[in-house]
Amino acid sequence: MTLSALTDRDAVLRALAEYDELGREGFLAKYGYGPAKAYFLVHNGKRYDSKAIAGVAVGIEYPANGPLKAADFSGGEATVRAKLEQLGFEVESGSPSAKRNPDWTREETILALELYTQRRPQIPGETDPDILALSDLLRSYAGQRGVVGTPTFRNPNGVSMKVANLSRLEQGDSRKGLAHGAGTEERVWAEFMPDVARLQAAAEAIRDGINRLAQPPIGTENPPGADASPRPLDAVSRGPRPSFGEVVHTRTDGENCLYVMRLHGRINDLFPGRNLHKMAVLKIGRSNDLKRRVVEMNCGFPPGLELAWRPTLTQTFQSADSAHDAEQALLALLLRQGFTIGGEFAVVPEKQIETMLAAAVRSQS
Repeated sequence: MTLSALTDRDAVLRALAEYDELGREGFLAKYGYGPAKAYFLVHNGKRYDSKAIAGVAVGIEYPANGPLKAADFSGGEATVRAKLEQLGFEVESGSPSAKRNPDWTREETILALELYTQRRPQIPGETDPDILALSDLLRSYAGQRGVVGTPTFRNPNGVSMKVANLSRLEQGDSRKGLAHGAGTEERVWAEFMPDVARLQAAAEAIRDGINRLAQPPIGTENPPGADASPRPLDAVSRGPRPSFGEVVHTRTDGENCLYVMRLHGRINDLFPGRNLHKMAVLKIGRSNDLKRRVVEMNCGFPPGLELAWRPTLTQTFQSADSAHDAEQALLALLLRQGFTIGGEFAVVPEKQIETMLAAAVRSQS
């Protein structure tokens, strides 16, 4: 058995879980590996000894053969790194003890990609006002999450380099960026490009969340001598400061969409022990602005989960009431057949998704 036999991404994830359970020293001692010196698998912001993880993953995928021993194969750029990146993992080089800044999150990368799309083909430098504003925003975001980095954490130079590196993913752009750009960049690019309007909506939702957390509680005042007009965290936003008072809502009926969203990504992590082969995790609902609803659903995931809701089926109705009736009919059908897992969520065989929606719509005809 050789490293080339490793093909199961889930086997690597299970090796990572055991590493977390045993700790670095316990994991390496159990399987007879020494500490990595050059290459480290990065997952959910944590670094792992890449060769040990790969060798143990082979044993998980092929339990009859057992894990590879350290002497069975060589680590490095062309072997372990190439195999783990082939399976969709990020591998970095460098000492694990070296002080370094945390990896860019999905939310931070979305904000950088939005700025890239606004300024391409120009790449703004570290003194550019948009770069300075994004640097301030990202540092505020880090402070809200308790993230601590080096003095260069998300500084203007680093933010400018991140925006520039996104050019490597643009077809027809001769700029290559860093040879091993973060996998988060590729995933965010694949999720949002070329739908720039959807990207802007996602970025705006992230900025709104950061700025809401930065607002002082209602009823607080600036202390004596404090600056009454501090520099705004988000210089890109053009909206007025929040105000309090009477809010009037006007409801108007009109075209509504019944949607079925499917959860994509590592859904097996959410349902340990459940066989989800050829099954789909679904969210059923209705909205008069489906793009906005998708952004709202996806902004609820913590960074690093690698999950995303995407519309898989839609049906347009001329009124909110008719969309509501069809939605309730579909939810009732899912409940009767035992697919509901709570509220508007269900786990359904892939081949039955379209027929169920069609049945619900026919029932309202």
